[in-house]
Parts: sequence; C-alpha cells; structure tokens
Amino acid sequence: MYSQPTKGEWLPKRLWLGVLSAMTALVVMLGGSLLPFEMSHVDIAQAQPRIVLRRVEPAAIAAQIYAQYPDFPTESTYTLQRSGDVAVDDTLVSRLIRYHLYVKNRPPNFRLDWKLTIADYLDAFELIRASLYPSADVLSENPMEGDKAAVQSMTRQQRNQLSQALFDLFIGRDSEADTESAAPTSVPSEGENEQTSPSADDLLP
Repeated sequence: MYSQPTKGEWLPKRLWLGVLSAMTALVVMLGGSLLPFEMSHVDIAQAQPRIVLRRVEPAAIAAQIYAQYPDFPTESTYTLQRSGDVAVDDTLVSRLIRYHLYVKNRPPNFRLDWKLTIADYLDAFELIRASLYPSADVLSENPMEGDKAAVQSMTRQQRNQLSQALFDLFIGRDSEADTESAAPTSVPSEGENEQTSPSADDLLP
C-alpha cells in the first residue's frame, strides 16, 4: 500500500525543487545562453558576413574613381582664397564624398545612401545648404551650384556608375572587374518589376 511521506522525506524534494527553480530563473535571466544548443555571441559574430570599410580619404578615393571613369566631370578649376592657387585635388567627387559623410552623416557602405546623395544634387531628395557645402569656406567661390549642374549633366548610366564605384571602394571591393556589368544591373529595364513605392532609382532621372 502507498504510505504518506513523512516530514523528513518531503524536505529533500522541496530543496531539489527550489534548486531547479533557481536554475531555471538564472537561464531565463541570461537569455538562455547556458543551454547547450544555443550559439554563443562569438559564434554569431563569426557567422555574419564581414565588411571592412576603408579609411576615409575623399581625395584619394576620388582619384581612383576618376582613373576608372576619366569622362566624369572634375570641377577642379576653383582657386583657394588664401593663395589664389588652383585647387586641383578639390574635385566634384571628393566634395560629394565629404557632403555624404560629414554634412549628411550617411553611411558609406550602402549603395542606396549614395544614390540618395546623388539625388540631392538633382534636387530630387533633400535640399543642399550652401553654407554647409564642402570647401565653401576655402575656395574663392562656393562650388555647390557648379557641382549640382555637373551632376545634372551626367547621364543616368554615369550616375549609377558613380554610386556603384563609391560603394565598392568604401567596402574594399575591386569594382574595375565589374565595370561592364555594373551599368546594366543597376539600371532597371523599362516596365520591369513594377513597384508600389518609389526607390532610389526613381529619384535619379
């Protein structure tokens, strides 16, 4: 027959249940990291794709882009206020990079953000403030209007090539191997994939 446990027999069981409850609460508080089937923080970090951003040197990056696309407008005929010398290294692309990074604080590792910056130059997205434009305080003339006109004179293919090249150079990818394929893939064909909301490409006429 079943016998009712005595008070002495209940004590170890109650103690065991208390220990079990405490361990369960500890696992919950630590987010389940003690469970053997959970990935550790190190494993998760190693599983994610690694993107290494290059050190920001706008003039050097601009020089690489002009070497790859010599037909891009340079807008480098402005003179310095102090010396009167022509600032040959102060180019359209270098100023666009500084505007993107330091004025708008946009990340360099997303191609969409570069397209939005170019859209600013087309008056299709956000207003560019002349007082904050790069080199406005060191050149004899504020280059903002000239830079906007230069970007607006570029073809859609050139603007897509520019955004792709900036993206590739900042994440350390060699874009020269993809030069021929970059333009067709970045310019959607007419009537392809109808969208319900505007994309960055819609802002670039």
